[in-house]
Amino acid sequence: MTDATYLIRATETLNEALLTNGALLITVDPDGRPNPMTIGWGLVGVGVRKPILSIYLSQGGYTHEFIRQAESFTVNIPVQGSMIEVLEICGTCSGREVDKVAEAHLSLTDAQTVSTPVARDCAVAFECTRLRFAERENGDLVVFGQISAAYART
Repeated sequence: MTDATYLIRATETLNEALLTNGALLITVDPDGRPNPMTIGWGLVGVGVRKPILSIYLSQGGYTHEFIRQAESFTVNIPVQGSMIEVLEICGTCSGREVDKVAEAHLSLTDAQTVSTPVARDCAVAFECTRLRFAERENGDLVVFGQISAAYART
């Protein structure tokens, strides 16, 4: 598990990314294919003395369709101002129609604690095991994951 001091710094880095260009959520689709998606919403907190990362998924998106079956996800934070094209592709293309990893020339590597990969060129990675969901009235979904690791990639 990640120590609390580093988790606080990683959370600050996540907040900076979300305020600017976004971060990459990576899940694995039902066919076993990694599916990166640009996110602009995330929140780190504590639930029953465990670090939790929550993300928000709009209804109708490809990731929204299969996240309930996923056992884990990763959130990857690019170095400030980098990977703009990757974030653009992963935020505008659907994994239903496009292999976004290939389209964005995104390099992935194994995570430390979960089966979902992390982005090799990102500065910080959060690895999460999926815990639960909160469905909103409009069908959008808040996904809560327990942070199993958070670390610098560079």
